Amino acid sequence: MITFVSLLTACRSAPEPIAMPERARAEVAAETLAYYAGSYELESPEPGTLKLEAGDGLLIATLDGQFAGLAFYPESATRFFAIEQPFEIEIAEDACGLTLFADGTQTHAERVVD
Repeated sequence: MITFVSLLTACRSAPEPIAMPERARAEVAAETLAYYAGSYELESPEPGTLKLEAGDGLLIATLDGQFAGLAFYPESATRFFAIEQPFEIEIAEDACGLTLFADGTQTHAERVVD
């Protein structure tokens, strides 16, 4: 029998973490990851700079005030995904820009010369 107290207790308990589906990871050359590393200025109402660093087979992203050290794994040579958050990045082949996919939105960013 479900009582008000048991329902209230169930509602207050911590929710189960959402399991992200397993995604295939591609191998991308270290030179390519290094080429993508840099700063990208977001074209959004809330401007910000997305900074990418080359890691061991992945990109590490920091967006001031949003996240720091977020790992993005390669799905292809130009498409990367995060496991900890539902974010994706697609980098232009010339690395002059990228698109950040987050929460159903797409935000373009232009590369900034460091």
